[in-house]
Amino acid sequence: MQKVKQAKKEAQKTSNYNNMGIIAIAVFAFFLFLKLRACDFLVGWDDDTYVVNNPAIQQINWENLKKIFSSFYLGNYQPLSVLSYAIDFSIFKLKPSAYHIINLLFHIANIFLVFKLFKKMQMSNVVCYTVAILFAIHPTRVESIAWIAERKDVMYAMFYLLSIIYYLKFREEKNVKIYLASLGLFLCSALSKSMAITLPVVLILIDIFLDRKFDFKKTFNKIPFFVLSIVFGLLALYSQGHESNAYKIAKDFSVFERVTLVFVAIGKYLVLIVAPFNLSAIQYYPIEPGEAMPIWAYLSMAGVIGLLFLGFKNKKYRFEIGFGLMFFFVSIGMVLQFVPFGHAIIAERYTYLPYLGLFFILGVFIDQLLKNKNKATIVYFISTAFVLYLAAITYQRIAVWQNSITLFSDVVEKFPNTANAYWYRGNAYRDYKALDKAIKDYTKAIELSPTYDAAYFNRAYSLAAQEKHESALPDYDKSIELNPNYAPAYLNKANSLYVLKRYDEAIQFYQKTISVDTSYQAAYLGLADIFVVKNEPTKAKPIYEQYLIKNPSDARAFNSLGIAQYNSNEQAQACESWEKAASLGNVPAREFINKYCR
Repeated sequence: MQKVKQAKKEAQKTSNYNNMGIIAIAVFAFFLFLKLRACDFLVGWDDDTYVVNNPAIQQINWENLKKIFSSFYLGNYQPLSVLSYAIDFSIFKLKPSAYHIINLLFHIANIFLVFKLFKKMQMSNVVCYTVAILFAIHPTRVESIAWIAERKDVMYAMFYLLSIIYYLKFREEKNVKIYLASLGLFLCSALSKSMAITLPVVLILIDIFLDRKFDFKKTFNKIPFFVLSIVFGLLALYSQGHESNAYKIAKDFSVFERVTLVFVAIGKYLVLIVAPFNLSAIQYYPIEPGEAMPIWAYLSMAGVIGLLFLGFKNKKYRFEIGFGLMFFFVSIGMVLQFVPFGHAIIAERYTYLPYLGLFFILGVFIDQLLKNKNKATIVYFISTAFVLYLAAITYQRIAVWQNSITLFSDVVEKFPNTANAYWYRGNAYRDYKALDKAIKDYTKAIELSPTYDAAYFNRAYSLAAQEKHESALPDYDKSIELNPNYAPAYLNKANSLYVLKRYDEAIQFYQKTISVDTSYQAAYLGLADIFVVKNEPTKAKPIYEQYLIKNPSDARAFNSLGIAQYNSNEQAQACESWEKAASLGNVPAREFINKYCR
């Protein structure tokens, strides 16, 4: 009896030490990332789409909830993440520091969950602490935490980890309620980010690792997980088909080049875990389609294959290495660019959860090294130095995410010969009204890539914002020549022609805008405005009326319709339109009412 009490006392003491240890790690991580409070929204880098300019989050009501759960954002279906922004907005409005702190709090919660997960897997304290602290402070965490639009990473990871923890509890207790809780948490993870669909395979990996064998019967309880995984996988493919960003591109590489680039990506991820240098918000492909693959890419491919061979060949730790590597590959597999898309070959945010597998392998080896008392001191010293080195890089990296100008200045520094980097920084300067600097960056982008239609368009847009409409026209023309199906180029050229009072030409380009994309409501409004200026009110009226059907809250359009009606000798209708405009806050409409409707 005394031995039992002593054992319980020791267990409680160990538990208390563990609690203090993981709390210390969490507190360290919190203060390490606290500098995020000074960071701004990254307008032009998704924060505007998800938060700043997203009307669906500005009020929590049934209509907005329906919109959130039925909408794709930048080719992604992640309603729970978007809903979290709505909750933030209801409390903090558009205070960026609050959104950053919420991201950080999710990360802090995940640190505790990571520790809990590996304790549930019966790992030693050394392994659990190693994985937890690397997960907490590694520089690749910064992108997922500092980027408000990437809240989906920290949210899907939280539900993913909870689902695994409840599954492990189900393995022990065989309780249906616990199983359903695990399944429900998986659903929440998938509703936060589509990368969650890998979880059923990870559960099988955990079974194999813990049982030291594959038991086919244990796959049956994964069937509901696989059903959800397939549903959300298909939904992810469908949502990508609705990607509206005109500047995201699919890379046309050969099959062999694609395979090589996948190995290059894996190599980069493996290197970053111990040498997180040259971090960048965009990690561009090493080549463009049609260019020769550099020798180092093939060497990288050979190196990765060699490392994997040595890892899986290790008989002593084959389960540990196998589990760690397979966890990494399974959880990151869907973003390894087997079908190259966009500009980036890798992204630091993709490692947020998958790196747990590699952190686990490091933890196992550190644990084994510490068992040799002669090496323990040096291992502790090197491990502590490594953690401090990672923390220092993380702290420095946070400053890069201060705002979109600092972010893309860093990208330009890392990729000085890449046109897209200057294009993004030009956008940042434009958003901060530094138009001369924006134009300079767009010009550099065009110099590096003379067929870059987006750079011509944005330079023209910036020139027009400086009232240099005549200078903007050639760039609009070049943008249209390079991309004849891009409606904004026609629309903005029409706007410049309107300002220059070249009305007949402006009419042609407004009409061309509509023929390219009928959804551009501004083209209808501009076209109607020109007809009013040209004193052709009968042409303007039906266009305003059509526009107002889809835009019933546009006070200026009601005011302009009233002018067209008055000029058509329809005073009663004009007064009615002005009354509507005035009720929506239009001041000129109130003046027209006082002058013509009393």
